[in-house]
Amino acid sequence: MNEVVERYRENNVAKISLREVTEHFKGKAVSKLNDVGNISVINLSDMLETGINYESLRKIEAEEQSLKRYLLQEGDVLIASKGTVKKIAVFEEQEVPVIASANITVLRPIADISGGYIKLFLDSEVGQGLLDETNTGKNVMNLNTQKIISIE
Repeated sequence: MNEVVERYRENNVAKISLREVTEHFKGKAVSKLNDVGNISVINLSDMLETGINYESLRKIEAEEQSLKRYLLQEGDVLIASKGTVKKIAVFEEQEVPVIASANITVLRPIADISGGYIKLFLDSEVGQGLLDETNTGKNVMNLNTQKIISIE
């Protein structure tokens, strides 16, 4: 185990799990992305160190109501759950409906906590160590959603 994570766990400061302060869901599997459509889709490649590249989002044509449970909201935390690089971003409200692709886990703050704070914690050395522990993949990263939300 990571020494920083071990010290963090031994610290008697009160901790709360992400499960208690967020709703969570996996993004939607979509096919046939286009340059035109009524719903934008965030893919792993759209998540940059500086945030989400909203200008590059591909689109799908779909009934918005059928995707209601996947529609992103201001402050949602997006975590790349598959791939080769750990990425975390906070969604900013857009003029068009936006969903995340299936390789992204979405944490929606429900308590009096900011998505930016969750991102800051997960980007920290402790947070990165805790995220490493959720990885069930061998060669390619595969972060387990249930383990992510158990992070305290």
